[in-house]
Amino acid sequence: MDVLSKYRPFNLAHSAECERTLEMLREGIVWMAAPSSFNDPFDCQPSILRNMETERRDRATIVTNYLGAIKRALRTGAQMADKRLQPIDRRDLVELRRLLESRLPDDRKYQALRKRFAVPLLTETQLFVSYRHG
Repeated sequence: MDVLSKYRPFNLAHSAECERTLEMLREGIVWMAAPSSFNDPFDCQPSILRNMETERRDRATIVTNYLGAIKRALRTGAQMADKRLQPIDRRDLVELRRLLESRLPDDRKYQALRKRFAVPLLTETQLFVSYRHG
């Protein structure tokens, strides 16, 4: 998991809640309730249905968007950063452009982008979730 999100109130009128939120930020910890304490036993048992056609289109879109960004960066001299926020040198951008313009399948191009950039997982862009009830 790359990102974890948790809503925390920050209202000075409720100083105890506010202090707990600040403590979580200072200590770098997040408290989450145990799934066994949820009122719906199926909350943590989603069935994820993948739409392969949507994933294929999303992958192609991601490749096309990165190719355009790399071409712009090469044309204008703008910097691009990798997933560690380090600048990518021009020679590496040229290699990436060649790879993305090649006849390789989009899934191979997408995997190459994921190694270098913070590209979202396809399951993060399109998920169809179906919960089992009963």
